[in-house]
Amino acid sequence: EIDNGGYINSQLAYESTLLDSELEDYQNLRNYLREKFINCETEIPVSSFGISASDLTALRACIFYDIPEAFHVDSFAYYRNSSTNLVTKLVMYYNMTKEEYQAQLDVCECTAETFISDLKNSSLSEAYKALLVHDRLIEWCEYDYQSLLDGNVPDCSYKMNGVFVNGKAVCAGYSRAYKYMLEKLGMTCFMCDSDELNHDWNIVVIDGKRYHVDTTWDDPVWDIYGRVLHKNFLRSTNGIISTNHNASDFDTSPVSTTYDSYYWQNSETEFQYKNGVLYYFDNINKNLNKIENGTTITLKAVSDRWNVSGGYYSKSFVRLDSDNHGNYLFYSTPTTVYKYDLDTNT
Repeated sequence: EIDNGGYINSQLAYESTLLDSELEDYQNLRNYLREKFINCETEIPVSSFGISASDLTALRACIFYDIPEAFHVDSFAYYRNSSTNLVTKLVMYYNMTKEEYQAQLDVCECTAETFISDLKNSSLSEAYKALLVHDRLIEWCEYDYQSLLDGNVPDCSYKMNGVFVNGKAVCAGYSRAYKYMLEKLGMTCFMCDSDELNHDWNIVVIDGKRYHVDTTWDDPVWDIYGRVLHKNFLRSTNGIISTNHNASDFDTSPVSTTYDSYYWQNSETEFQYKNGVLYYFDNINKNLNKIENGTTITLKAVSDRWNVSGGYYSKSFVRLDSDNHGNYLFYSTPTTVYKYDLDTNT
């Protein structure tokens, strides 16, 4: 029997028997399939996992939603035992050669590593790790808007290789790449989707509580270098609905409002993490700040105005960046780029 996945509502998938009642078996299955997919194996025995016909939704979700490395999987067939009705073997169909896949996977792993290497052994909280990955992903990736307008979005833009190899993706690609990086940091992250919105985002577990994160909607089109929003980061279900996620068919399990009105929503540029210290710009209160040992300190008030004909904007549009060596921050005003020396605080 042939199965190409189709559209799977992840809320239904994650509530399935295979995932909830037999979670340990599910994780073993996921890890087993990931290894087989990375090796591009075409015939995969699965008899030992006891996958029944009622588990096929969960199996599809596992293959097409829960293994970001499976960006080369096109479809699969399965064999069932006629007497037990259990799936015995998967036959995989891939859309690239093993050599092509491995080359792209290597790029994905290398690029992802540049985003997360300094976070692995840091003392940062899970929330701040999720924040920095959110910002770095958005800064790196451009929403593939032109392809969407042309009605010709390539398959890779729905997958993590669109993000890491091409630097362009649509919502499903953003979500898979975000999940891939957070899991490398040992965090729990899964995809959330809505057929009504025709949209994918993520649910992240922070300190045992679930939160919505929509990296796509925090990366406005057309792409503006340095612009990173935080309106859709670590939101409760009511919080994410308030940002126009108005639908009735997505996972509403995130109920914690801890971060629904958090300070980072005032920032419209990338947070920087240098030498164990977080730096950010508050675009509402117009301050360059740092967070050190849990304390927020204002380093510089930026009073420059963004003028328009007959007036000026009430908020700041400063963009914040840094050098690769951790010595300087750079921020822009309407007329000037400033360099901030982290050693001398000047």
